[in-house]
Amino acid sequence: MPSKLSKRAEIFARVEQRLEAFQRGFRQNLGLIAPRGFGKTWVAAQMAQRLGRIPGIACLYIDCSFSDPAALSDRWVHALLRALAPAGSLEKPEASPALVLAELEKIYPRTVEKIRHLQRTHRRSEKPSVFMRELFSLTGLLTEESGKKAVLILDEFQALEALPLPHPFELLGRQILVDKNTLYWVLSSRPAAARAIFHEKLSLLFGNFEVLELAPFDFEESAQFLESRLPGRLFSEPQKKMLIQLTGGSPLYLQLLTEHWAESQVVRAAGDSEHEAMACALGSREVFEALQKELCDEYGRLAQLFTRTLEQSLGALKEPALHFRALLALSGGIRKVQALALTLECKLSECKKILQRLVQDELVSRRGVFYLLDDSLFAFWLKEVLSRRLAAGMDRLSIQTQFGDVCRGLLEQLQSDSAANLLERLQDLFQVFRGDRVQIGSKMITLPAFEETAVRPAGSGEPLFYAQAPGVRWVCRFFKEQVREDDVTLFIEETKKLRAKKLVRLLAAPAGIEQNAKLIAQEAGLHLWNLEDLNLLFAFYNLPKLIWIRKSDGSTLGALAQSLHSS
Repeated sequence: MPSKLSKRAEIFARVEQRLEAFQRGFRQNLGLIAPRGFGKTWVAAQMAQRLGRIPGIACLYIDCSFSDPAALSDRWVHALLRALAPAGSLEKPEASPALVLAELEKIYPRTVEKIRHLQRTHRRSEKPSVFMRELFSLTGLLTEESGKKAVLILDEFQALEALPLPHPFELLGRQILVDKNTLYWVLSSRPAAARAIFHEKLSLLFGNFEVLELAPFDFEESAQFLESRLPGRLFSEPQKKMLIQLTGGSPLYLQLLTEHWAESQVVRAAGDSEHEAMACALGSREVFEALQKELCDEYGRLAQLFTRTLEQSLGALKEPALHFRALLALSGGIRKVQALALTLECKLSECKKILQRLVQDELVSRRGVFYLLDDSLFAFWLKEVLSRRLAAGMDRLSIQTQFGDVCRGLLEQLQSDSAANLLERLQDLFQVFRGDRVQIGSKMITLPAFEETAVRPAGSGEPLFYAQAPGVRWVCRFFKEQVREDDVTLFIEETKKLRAKKLVRLLAAPAGIEQNAKLIAQEAGLHLWNLEDLNLLFAFYNLPKLIWIRKSDGSTLGALAQSLHSS
């Protein structure tokens, strides 16, 4: 069954629409991109199972993360055989590809002959471009001979770039144009690389691809996931926020952590009447134990995953030490290139090259003058585990002790900050601006060094926040609930008589904004900051982030999470 989590359900619904249209004769190819661990392969696997039950559809799933044409060919052929052979026939003990091919040859002689030709070509050292062109054409031949339509799922399709041929995506693009009975669904865990391929190397086909982006769980979805994995009352609100803050909403990270509790005897034995008492016990023991086992233990699954990430990114470099130190510095809260160059004791030009490489590997993102580690748990592991492991005199027990202290401090801070004044936090944020040029959404804006900030009452009863810098004045309203049309209209009316050489009017809307209200705000030239935008700004300046969870009664519960990367 597709996920009931709203954003995942939207993805499933959109893919369903495209598949139904394809069956009626209208093809719109699909792209699904998301960082590692966000569940893109799971989404594709769920849909592939569904497609496997539809007569007249052959579904092929191929992992493209191989730079060797022969290995890719083997996977391509195996996927084709799985799509054509009777269900379960490949899993039989007596089955072999040769026997399956012999049986299929009676029904699909041309397709089987092409497969055998490709297998012979392995040994003849055929030119890679010729070999790949014939491999790419295999699915089209299948649809022609069988009369079926095909859905071809290419996972990690950006890895085709590493094939030993000049223009792999030019070859693929030509085949996509002629394969009218094949719907191409490409997946990638390298979003930036995938976008570049769509825009630069498949540009003629970009209009024929609908690209869907699978985001991490937002705060509400993360809480729903925890509730679905374990009874909700096992986690207090601060515990949920702590896990959300640490994992950044990664489904993989949340799954690995919750498996510890799902498998534990104490959770399995709990009855409904015990849940409230259990919540405190989890906060003091089980929550920390799961985090410690996964992150501090060298054999923890998350620790091993992060270690492989470093090896894959830095292993091919001639001098990886500076890149590694740069990652440690970024995890510690150093965000700007000048400060990073001083920390690394290297030239500014060299530091820029290091950051450029880390951005290229999609470990780091650039947002104007700031550089961020987007994976919050990876950053947390670098700072609180790996950097301590490398420090002189830090043994395993000392690392675990300090790690536990950090986690306890985070949980205590979340327990005490649930009633924090959000407008005061916004004022704190504005006071650290220093004229920095940053990227918020798709826009580049300058954050002035404000000389004065003030909160003043307004006619509506909701106060307005003012910030003044030479030549510019900002006026802002912070909404704790979803912004409606009336809210925007009133804000426009209250601020239209304000005078300044340059006036910036801002709506801070962490609980979201209705679509019509958003259109009115954009037409009036207002700036809109949603929850993601606000937390990005908090991250730039190492300030506590805002965790916003909608409660069952429809109201919101905002809490400020202690910054994980403060220096």
